[in-house]
Amino acid sequence: MRIIGLDVGRGSAVLCCLDEFPDIILQHYRLLRKDRQFYKVNCDRIGADKLLSLQADGIVLEPSGHWYSQFWVTLAKHHNLAIYWVSHTDLY
Repeated sequence: MRIIGLDVGRGSAVLCCLDEFPDIILQHYRLLRKDRQFYKVNCDRIGADKLLSLQADGIVLEPSGHWYSQFWVTLAKHHNLAIYWVSHTDLY
């Protein structure tokens, strides 16, 4: 399974592509940070194209960013990508 983790902000998101759900998300993030496997994209056509180019089966979002996540949720639904909500408390 290929999934994209999104850290969503106002008008943009940081994407990280994963091949599976990591057991300890925060530890996995620290390892990826060294390799710079992150993409910062805006909530526009170019950002949508980047997310879709990663050919994921689903996206992972954190519920506290619900209002800012609407663009990405709509995009995922339109392209039949699974949507997973992961609480920030599950990151540790």
